[in-house]
Amino acid sequence: PIERCRNELVGWRVYYLDPRGAMRSAKPPQAVTDIGVLGEYIAPFLYRLRAERPKHFDAIKRTLRSIVPSIEELDVDLDKRRGTLDILVKQDGRDFSSRIISEGTLRVLALCAIAVNPWGGGLIAFEEPENGVHPRRIELIAKLLVSLSRDQKRQVIVTTHSPLFCDAILRETKPLTGEIALLNVRRGAG
Repeated sequence: PIERCRNELVGWRVYYLDPRGAMRSAKPPQAVTDIGVLGEYIAPFLYRLRAERPKHFDAIKRTLRSIVPSIEELDVDLDKRRGTLDILVKQDGRDFSSRIISEGTLRVLALCAIAVNPWGGGLIAFEEPENGVHPRRIELIAKLLVSLSRDQKRQVIVTTHSPLFCDAILRETKPLTGEIALLNVRRGAG
């Protein structure tokens, strides 16, 4: 029983994505199985996925394009001189490095990577996945998270301050009564 509990806890993933710093930092190729709590290993994760699981990498590209239609291509480049990786996004005919693409695009890319992670855990927790994302894309992010929970049988916990995000989740899960809980947490006098 204790070993099963330990194995379950090891599989839990908690994310507080940091597109201002950690997600843009240069990293060398590494054998990672996740993007990291802050998203700091997103480039090595994508690089490994492209090499070892190209179908999963292609699924990330398709999902990313469905949420951000102006994105034409996604790649991970290895700078052999420095030994570091850089994520490249082709958008509206121009290549952009992960160092300059928008925070919202980086967040959406991270969510796509988490959603198709073949090494992912049974419980995934997100802190405000809608931050920095265009309001018209919140509905698509809600669909992605619901799909993650329904299709991959993972438990998804999300914290948010966004009524738009809550509304999108509730609309998306309306036929799933009993499978979702919306909790409003308030601090009392003590």
